[in-house]
Amino acid sequence: MNRIFIPSVAASLLCFLSANAALEVKNNASSNNSAVAKRMLESELAPLSKNIDAKIVLNESAQLRNEEWQLTGDGKVVTITAGKNGFILGSIHYMENICGSYVFSPHEKQFADDAKIKLQFAPASGNPDFMLRDLYFLSQLDQGASAIRRGLNSQGETIIPAKFGGNNFYGSPKFCHTFHLYFPQQKYFKDHPEWFSEINGKRIPYNKRPQIKVQLCLSNNELRDAFFAKLLNFIASDRAKAAQKGLPAPIVYDISMNDVLSYCTCKECNALAAKYGNKQSGVMLDFVNDLARRVRVKYPEIFITTFAYLYTEEPPVNITAEKNVVIVLCDTQSNTTVPLDHPDNKTFYNKLKNWSKVAEHIRIWDYNVNFAIQKELPYNSEDTYQKDLQIFQKYNVKQVFGEHEWIPMSDARDYKIFLKTQLLLNNKQDVEALKKRFADVYFGKAGKLFLQYRSLLKKSQESNHPFIDMNANPMVYSHLDFDTVYASQKLFDEGEKILADDPARLRRWRSARLSLDRATLLLRVELMREYFRKNGTLANFPFDIKAVKDRIEKQYPMELEKVRKKEVEKVSGLFKAELERYNGTITEKTLTVPEKFKNLPQEDVFDFPIYKATTHDPAVKVVDDPESISGQVLCYERDKFEQKKYYTFPLPYGVYSRKTRLSVIKGKLPAKDVKPGYNWYHLGTGKITPESYFHFFGSWDYQQYFSTMTDTVSEFEFHLHLKFTGKVFGGKAEDKNAIYIDRLVLVRKSNTKQ
Repeated sequence: MNRIFIPSVAASLLCFLSANAALEVKNNASSNNSAVAKRMLESELAPLSKNIDAKIVLNESAQLRNEEWQLTGDGKVVTITAGKNGFILGSIHYMENICGSYVFSPHEKQFADDAKIKLQFAPASGNPDFMLRDLYFLSQLDQGASAIRRGLNSQGETIIPAKFGGNNFYGSPKFCHTFHLYFPQQKYFKDHPEWFSEINGKRIPYNKRPQIKVQLCLSNNELRDAFFAKLLNFIASDRAKAAQKGLPAPIVYDISMNDVLSYCTCKECNALAAKYGNKQSGVMLDFVNDLARRVRVKYPEIFITTFAYLYTEEPPVNITAEKNVVIVLCDTQSNTTVPLDHPDNKTFYNKLKNWSKVAEHIRIWDYNVNFAIQKELPYNSEDTYQKDLQIFQKYNVKQVFGEHEWIPMSDARDYKIFLKTQLLLNNKQDVEALKKRFADVYFGKAGKLFLQYRSLLKKSQESNHPFIDMNANPMVYSHLDFDTVYASQKLFDEGEKILADDPARLRRWRSARLSLDRATLLLRVELMREYFRKNGTLANFPFDIKAVKDRIEKQYPMELEKVRKKEVEKVSGLFKAELERYNGTITEKTLTVPEKFKNLPQEDVFDFPIYKATTHDPAVKVVDDPESISGQVLCYERDKFEQKKYYTFPLPYGVYSRKTRLSVIKGKLPAKDVKPGYNWYHLGTGKITPESYFHFFGSWDYQQYFSTMTDTVSEFEFHLHLKFTGKVFGGKAEDKNAIYIDRLVLVRKSNTKQ
């Protein structure tokens, strides 16, 4: 086949080849996978048929493994030989690497139109490095067709239809957190309270949201029998439905805890935990092993999955998983900016190593998503993918699942998914070549600028060492300093000019810029502070915040087109909340260290205004207050909160480490210490770590992260500037019951330096 240069075409996955086209696809195989591959080749290459003079033959081979494939021929005749389910993967290689046809998502498809891209036929072969390649989710708008097209074979709980090549791996009732679906508390608690968690000597009764409150009593033998009976019913029902639709039956059934910490502490469960090293994972595995042994008698092909998550993450002792049990190991603690063998991620690395001794089958549950209110900002995580997957392979991990659901508010999503899906198929590929291929196809002439942008992020991360986990607050993104953001915005300005005559790629460019613009808005106080300290004035501050907000307001409605209708309102609300929350006027008072601390060595003073804070409850408001130092404060109006108990004296506070999950400082502010008006309250002394944060109230709603602080040796004093009003807080009855937070200041105790 000769080199092909084709103009961009928005090709539908459902269009069909014209009768007189030069392309012919012949299917000699009988599997659904081969039939889907044939339709995929015909529909996607139909617009290119005038440029292609080739016959493609699909042949099945019993000598090749399930998803293994081989591409042979001379370009005029191309043969894709594969195992039963390898035809789609072989076809993807042909379409992308030979024909230059890419489907990145339902929204972004690109055919090769750049003469710099070499399109040459060459024999090839492949067999996926990972058996399960599952991202939740690439998109739910096309029923998973684009997920299959990217080489995935599952998309979480979204079942991909057989017509797109999907396999229903997961059986009923769901692929995760299934306890409450087997035994809903509202239905079973009255007759069987002993089946549910005992905590502090009491079985937890029914409430409106039972799955949020309780687990099951896993030592109860009657419950185990009832659970097994339900499992058999689910299997039988699923098999009947699959047969009716002509689909393979599910082979994986999940039995895992609800998404809460309230495990059972009855005498029998505690005894089981003690038997397995005082690990709750031992109690869970004892329960799951029992069910797995029973189900294997009738269904030897079925696997049972269960979570190593939260309180079951630590591996047990004195027990191993049955051969038909898959441990789903959840990485809830790692710093995603560095590989798993980095010291930051020692905890999870050791869990993986030790679980590999307990279980033959491990699935990794990875978090490529941010659950904080302000979602993902720009950061380079892509340079960890290959090393992390190599570590998974070292410990015999064959199944990888990752969460990617925040489509409009994520960082370079199509780019990261392209790299990850490529490496899940073949982890020995040249990553730098993959990056360049993506950039050249996706961004065209601006591709090199995009790669420079990603390199800027990585270089700054290496200098500032942020700790970005699944709940990262904007202040954690310490690598987004003034120089990095400024240089990145300049690159995007240049790209706008370069792509002015390429509307499809300009749309992608602006989508990629959205995360950077959000970061510029959310971190504007830090950017201003850095500029102010360097220049002594805000004059000529180079970021036009109004222009940034205007770009966000113009771009985010386009991003909403990528989500399901039922999610549009929610995601739109998050965008609007960011624009509204970060709308205040920044003055030099906001950027200047408070008067109380001006005479101290400034290298020992760390100032945290409210703009650095993380809050979660929508009842919290930013309000103007001329009595405060900053001019604007966070207002916690007690009567507007559903849980008023969290805003009652004594008010707890502390410092929590995200890495160790331990509080390094704890205390309570009593009513007797409160004075009228604004006052500085000294809330104790202690050491900190960069991944830790200060929290206030029983709700922990007010949080200040210490990601920019690297001194883990010295003692720090914590000072919080507060005002209390209203009768509840010892003030006037006519005033509203409210707590106003102005700013937090940490002072290093120089005499404790070592």
